[in-house]
Formats: sequence, structure tokens, C-alpha cells
Amino acid sequence: MLIIIEGPDGSGKSTLADKLRDELQGYILLVRTNSKPRGGPDILHVARWLKEPSIPVIVDRHPLTSELVYSHVLNRKPKHDLSHADIARRFADSLLIYCRPPLSVILQGVESLPQMEGVKDNLEQLVQTYDLHMGRYADLGVQALEYNYEDPRMRITERVQDFINKGIV
Repeated sequence: MLIIIEGPDGSGKSTLADKLRDELQGYILLVRTNSKPRGGPDILHVARWLKEPSIPVIVDRHPLTSELVYSHVLNRKPKHDLSHADIARRFADSLLIYCRPPLSVILQGVESLPQMEGVKDNLEQLVQTYDLHMGRYADLGVQALEYNYEDPRMRITERVQDFINKGIV
């Protein structure tokens, strides 16, 4: 019962995670794996929850997926050696939501956020790399949705609830 929200900085991940936490029945736990969650558990608890499939968890940027993107673009050694296929197998019963508003919106959104070194200078390449990686996961059978918060027709909570009702996550 894992919902993974991915996307580059400034793409609306945290806003979507908060929205889903508030609106989905049973998905009351918001987990941020890239830092200590607001009012939430530390990383040791997060690691335990990610291994327990019966706990309904929403993850704002999962380290397995985001690490491949950021290490590639920022020219650093990845913190794991898993392939896309390995990661896809781990996410077999999960839903991956890719936050992908237009690049111009992401560029505006990132201006007000604190950034890791190199992110702002490489944002377009990060977006392109995310596009490729998220496509690979979908091709490998991971249940995936693309979300643009600027499009009012998206109705993301209803779409996610459909996946939950069908027993996919």
C-alpha cells in the first residue's frame, strides 16, 4: 500500500502528498524520505514502514527512484546499484505518481525553494531525465500516473482512489 510521488524540485510533490494524505481514507501517513517529515517520524521508522506492505504510506520522493535521476544529472555516484527493473519489481504493488507540470511552471516554482547544489543550474536536464526514468518504470509495468497540478481536469484524488478501490495499491 505504497503511493510514491516523484518529480523534480518545484513540481508540486509536497502539495500533492499533503492533499492525498488529507483526502484519502486510510492513507493518513505522510512520509518524506529526503528529510525528517514535518511533525512525522524519523528515517528509521520510514525504513520500517517501507518494508511493511500493509501500512498505507504516501512517499514524497522515494530514494530509490530519485537517486538515479539526481546522481546521473549531478555527476555523483549513486547511493545504490539497483537497475530500473530491480526498482520496478520492488514497486510491483505500488502506485507511482509523476508530478510533471510544464517546465516553465517548474522553473518558477523552484525559485522560492532552497536547493541542493547544482539543481537550479541543471533543472531542465533533471526534468528530461525524470521524463525518461518515469517512462521506463511505466514500460516495466509499474502502475503510474502523470500529474500536472495546473490542469483542473486531472482530478488526481479520484484517479488514485480508483487504483485503491481496484486493489492495485
